[in-house]
Amino acid sequence: MERSKFLKIDKPKNGTRWAIPDIHGCAKTFKVLVDSLNLTKEDQLFLLGDYINRGPDNKGVIDFILELKAGNKQVYAIRGNHDEWFLEAWNDFQGLKHLKNEPFVNWVRAEDLVNHKGGLDKVYEDFFESLLYYIQLPDFYLVHAGFEFEDADPFENYEEMIMIRDFEPDLELLEGRKIIHGHSIHHLDDIQSIIDKEGVVIPLDNGCYEGLNYYQMHGYGNLLAFNLDIFELRIEPCLDKKDGQFPTVSRDG
Repeated sequence: MERSKFLKIDKPKNGTRWAIPDIHGCAKTFKVLVDSLNLTKEDQLFLLGDYINRGPDNKGVIDFILELKAGNKQVYAIRGNHDEWFLEAWNDFQGLKHLKNEPFVNWVRAEDLVNHKGGLDKVYEDFFESLLYYIQLPDFYLVHAGFEFEDADPFENYEEMIMIRDFEPDLELLEGRKIIHGHSIHHLDDIQSIIDKEGVVIPLDNGCYEGLNYYQMHGYGNLLAFNLDIFELRIEPCLDKKDGQFPTVSRDG
């Protein structure tokens, strides 16, 4: 049975809606940020993709998402390009039986998700398979990267939803909705300015994995949670380290 590529979700009657982008293996930062939200069963938490790579604890990120869902929290996870690449690598690995002697761990950067047998546990395979490409709310579209509005039907171009960098929104197609996305790193001041102006396209990726103190002081290196109802940010500086050091800075998404 084909899995859903998107969902339409109504606004909760009593809960608060939050969006968190690009966690990139920063499990400790993610947990502290989510704990600060004090989620109830009426709240909705939307995760905008790229759960893995860059940071030190990919497994911890996904385990925490699964834990939240098991605790009856309303958590909705969107697919990012890093998640798609990981799933593609796993499917390719399974299909290439002649490479039995090459372990799956050699194919990916999220090594901690590979089990002791050199494969991928079904719980993680199911997680990646279940990821949505976008979510439609009454007042927002949530997506990892964006939409290619130059296409005849931008809501069918799933590749661009995880990869596009620059796009011009079609206000007629949006029907009054705003777009919330991650994928492309923005300076914290720029993100806050767009939110203050209630812009049509609101980016949320501040490059948590770029969590060097230098970048935190200069507007990068934080994981953000955006309150969709009152247009406010929660900001958590990166708390994760990799092999005793912060992750190497990169800007390629």
